[in-house]
Amino acid sequence: MNLYSSKTTHYKKQNFCLLFCNFIDLHIDVKPTAGMEHVRCSCTPPIPDGLGCGEDCINRMTFTECNIDTCPCGERCSNQQIQRHQWSPDLERFMTIDRGWGIVTKTSIKAHQFILEYVGEVISVKEFMKRATTDYQHRKHHYCLNLDSNQVIDGHRAGNEGRFVNHSCEPNCEMQKWCVQGVYRIALFSLQDIPADEELTYDYNFHAFSSEGQQICKCKSQSCRGYIGGRTQKPNSNNTLKKLISNKRVGRPPKDKRKSKKTLKKLHNNSLESDSIAKLRLQLPKPMSLREMKIIAERQILLIRNIEKVKRVREALRRVHMVTSEAHTPKEDDRDVFMAQFRALNSSRSVKTRHLAAAEENTEVTTAAKLAQVFKDIYTAVCTYRDTSGQCLAIPFMNLPSKKRNRDYYNRIPDPIDLSTIERKIVTGHYKTVNSFDEDFKKLFRNAEKYHGKKSVLGRDAVHLYKVYSSAMTTSSKQFRNIEGLKSVAESTSKEDGKKNSKEEEEEEVIRCLCGLLNDEGLMIQCDKCMVWQHYDCIGLSYEPENYVCELCKPREVADEIKMKPQPKYAQPGQTYYLCLTREDGTQVKMGDCVYLPRTQEDNAPVIIPSNTNNHSNHIIFRVEQLWKNDKGERCAFGHHFLRPHETHHTPSRKFFKNELFRGPFYEIIRIDLINGFCCVMDLYTYCKGRPKNFKEEDIYICEYRLDKTAHLFHPISKNKFPICTKSYAFNKFEKKIIPKRDYSPHYVPEHYKRGYGGRPTWKCNKDKSDEQPDLNKQDIAMKRMRKLGKKNNENRQQKQKRVNAISLGLLDKLPGMQRR
Repeated sequence: MNLYSSKTTHYKKQNFCLLFCNFIDLHIDVKPTAGMEHVRCSCTPPIPDGLGCGEDCINRMTFTECNIDTCPCGERCSNQQIQRHQWSPDLERFMTIDRGWGIVTKTSIKAHQFILEYVGEVISVKEFMKRATTDYQHRKHHYCLNLDSNQVIDGHRAGNEGRFVNHSCEPNCEMQKWCVQGVYRIALFSLQDIPADEELTYDYNFHAFSSEGQQICKCKSQSCRGYIGGRTQKPNSNNTLKKLISNKRVGRPPKDKRKSKKTLKKLHNNSLESDSIAKLRLQLPKPMSLREMKIIAERQILLIRNIEKVKRVREALRRVHMVTSEAHTPKEDDRDVFMAQFRALNSSRSVKTRHLAAAEENTEVTTAAKLAQVFKDIYTAVCTYRDTSGQCLAIPFMNLPSKKRNRDYYNRIPDPIDLSTIERKIVTGHYKTVNSFDEDFKKLFRNAEKYHGKKSVLGRDAVHLYKVYSSAMTTSSKQFRNIEGLKSVAESTSKEDGKKNSKEEEEEEVIRCLCGLLNDEGLMIQCDKCMVWQHYDCIGLSYEPENYVCELCKPREVADEIKMKPQPKYAQPGQTYYLCLTREDGTQVKMGDCVYLPRTQEDNAPVIIPSNTNNHSNHIIFRVEQLWKNDKGERCAFGHHFLRPHETHHTPSRKFFKNELFRGPFYEIIRIDLINGFCCVMDLYTYCKGRPKNFKEEDIYICEYRLDKTAHLFHPISKNKFPICTKSYAFNKFEKKIIPKRDYSPHYVPEHYKRGYGGRPTWKCNKDKSDEQPDLNKQDIAMKRMRKLGKKNNENRQQKQKRVNAISLGLLDKLPGMQRR
């Protein structure tokens, strides 16, 4: 958004001419054209007292207001502020000391809140230039905003309070272009929380008509640019050009000011590089068309082609930037000496220059150049690393985010750094030791993990890049020793990282919560002493303390029974659901536990006891899925049963594991007082890896299949709802995975059911010779079969013919005048 001109810094009230106050844009010599096709959002209608179309509304994300006729939320849509003129109240105009009129708010304004609309006469660029040369020729305070490439909003004759908002290089507001019912409109939104009695400002960022009329900025902010103009616009460029032209000598320049061929070639190469960078920037993908946006809204799809192209262009820009930074030489003599040595190490030149000779005499510079060469190789290995999908993971870490749009990043990260800064330090010889280089790289990864989180996409990318960096440091450790003559930090770093990044001890963060569950889900807090993690909801804290200490490090009374937060939707009145409950004897029962229940049988009911009897062989194995307490205080559990092999219908030849179970289709509600013990039911993959702690071997079972309602069909279980925690503090892993075999049968299998030669039952293979038929030739057997089939076919044909004849004769008898012949 370019502002063609700004208001004067010395404004007088009597010189101001306002014809009338306006609430909408007035189109003078242009017609209001539809900026884009209207798209119906897919938001769900809100609750009766709520508002719809929040931050996830597709129209809000594309700076488009919803239409009240087509929006699913109707009148409760919150994305219709501009067309409803929901301007911020209590805005007052006041006279500043040296900046003319200004706008101040008397009430607090939240971040990203709509304040007001910038309105005026919408005119063409041709009409605006005409007014600028005639009506506004002798005026310095006219207000215009560029709406698009052909239209300008002129707020001089008909406008509102929006044109009195002053400029600031550190603004608290910004102008945004929105599409309202097919027409583009400009609105003022807040960038941050604005307290009461604070002036509203935004960055004009305009291009002045002439360099002589450029105004001096008086915002008095820390990052003030000095002039009210764009960041790339140089003040008083025409004056400097005139001075250069006027001071230019006629004729051949002096000998000391002549440019050599080398300098001219260097300038030419720099211009070519700048042209190539400009071409790369012009290759950015175009915005999506109306048809594409409509398809995205209707079918809920995302086009990744633009994102991939942006990544490729950024990577190309990074390569060009790396080449230009390497070719750039600082003016200082020390840096020239360092760069001469650095280039000499990377090239095979035999001619020594003056700087190279000075570098060879200075041992410190030589050591720094050799280290910089190794640092450059490590840096290149990190920047060029690609994942399995072919994407470069180092692109998001090349440059720091914008201070204007991401102030939260600089508030949370006190010492930010990026890969471009590290590269600049390498090339300029800033790193004198390996420790300083290692500290900057570790700081980069720590900042990424702290801000984005360890489990986010960028956090995982940072972990992968850190592994690449550690391996590169390990590979370069010999070179460091040869250069410095000392044991490098890379060895110690690689040893520590090898322990931390090994698969066996990856993410070994201990979870010990009051609920007893070991799942790493939800918001968690860590104890400052023993460094264990606990669930935030289980502790019951209403705020986040600065130094948290668990109940074991600081003994205190804690709850034995942890409620589920929030309560499930299926909870019935009078029932409170819990994550864990405690019995009268102090035993804790939690969700996902497998327990033993006594088997209650009738007097005459048969009891089937398997062959591998043990202490719990006659007990029911039950999985606890839900826990609750009712109004009477009864503690109940809901879950499903497991069946043993002898409780299923299967072929006698089927074999099982000795401790194999099958998930049954039977669900039941029990009282937790009936629990007789605890066991562990795990999948086959986890069973082969190791054993969970605090369980005996006879209380561990395998479950791979589930049964249908008839207990006849076996179906594999795709995913376990309650997985086993395999971390070292809760699981003992085997040195080598075991391979169990199914060799157990719960019933006696007769000999004639066992498989014999060729996979056939032995009772078919071992018949008596008396029952065997005499051997016949194959041709004789085939002929006999053909004769039998022929006889059967003839008999069937004759029977069908007799039926047809009988039916025909019966019909002929019924016809009048027809007699049998």
